[in-house]
Amino acid sequence: MYSVSRSPANGGAKCSRKATDPPVSSILIIHLICRFVNLIMFSSAKYSYLALRLGLAAVFLWFGIDKIVHPSYWLNAWTTTSQFVYLCGVFEILAGVSLATGIFSKFFSALAALLLVGAAVFFGSADEIARDIGLIGGLIAVFLWPVPRNRF
Repeated sequence: MYSVSRSPANGGAKCSRKATDPPVSSILIIHLICRFVNLIMFSSAKYSYLALRLGLAAVFLWFGIDKIVHPSYWLNAWTTTSQFVYLCGVFEILAGVSLATGIFSKFFSALAALLLVGAAVFFGSADEIARDIGLIGGLIAVFLWPVPRNRF
């Protein structure tokens, strides 16, 4: 790249470029592109985590509210006890609020993943299991997402 030679006459360093070095403008452009990509990568990680949490929160709030408002559908599909349907509805609403706000989101994402695994094992059909696998993957991603150091 650059060669540095010391001249005893002036005591300073003299820099000279080699003929094979890329022009300074291309180095500057490459540097700016790398800074831009770095900025996008780190800011997109923050926004993708938010989008993941909000998407999962919408699903859990939707199904939790539906279990409270229309328990008869869920009674026929799952179980014969209405207390279990209401309990699952309240839990799904709590998980949705937790995921939306980010408060205790790792705790509720782990519990919600366990709930979905249990529902898939005991009550699931092929269509429900396919949906639940996607939700479980998203919840595991929230649970394993690294916590920033300077959070508080």
